[in-house]
Amino acid sequence: MVEVALDYIGKRGATVGVTKEKRIKYAKEILQKEMLPHVGVGEYCETKKAYYFGYIIHRLLLCALGRRAEDDKDHYGNKRLDLAGPVLGALFRMLFRKLTRDVRGYVQKCVANGKDVNLQFAIKAKTIASGKLAKPRQLHNSQWGMMCHAETPEGQACGLVKNLALMVYITVGSAAYHILEFLEEWGTENFERLFPKLLKFL
Repeated sequence: MVEVALDYIGKRGATVGVTKEKRIKYAKEILQKEMLPHVGVGEYCETKKAYYFGYIIHRLLLCALGRRAEDDKDHYGNKRLDLAGPVLGALFRMLFRKLTRDVRGYVQKCVANGKDVNLQFAIKAKTIASGKLAKPRQLHNSQWGMMCHAETPEGQACGLVKNLALMVYITVGSAAYHILEFLEEWGTENFERLFPKLLKFL
């Protein structure tokens, strides 16, 4: 059943005509690296992702049944602020990966058809379109004390480009190893070591 599901995913993303083994390998890479990457991108993170995905579905069902309110995506309690360094690093990693994938596909197509490789056609430049939604530009009450309400550029970027307040304090990310070790010393059980049937009693 697992291979059937992976093959089903692989058929909708892989190139037409590839073997079943390559489709399954492609589906595993997608689930490992692209699905919920903040939970983990290693080889043995499937259990963590399964629990987190179940948590998402549980909250979605509670919202659909009217038992909890919808989350406000504009609330700053539901956001994570990254400084310039991590943002540039993540953006460069994503765009460079896309560039290498596009160039590899173009070169493979040229080799298969017996054509000369011209890198001018391998790299595609796209124009960034500006969104016209008004809500992301408006002030949100959770921005009080965190964002400067006056300092924003004029023109198309008005309200989208925000600046932090003068007295705001930013905490930097740190490794979670020490916290997890402390919780384990105090008897907290790991989700990965529990049977799924026991979760309904938590």
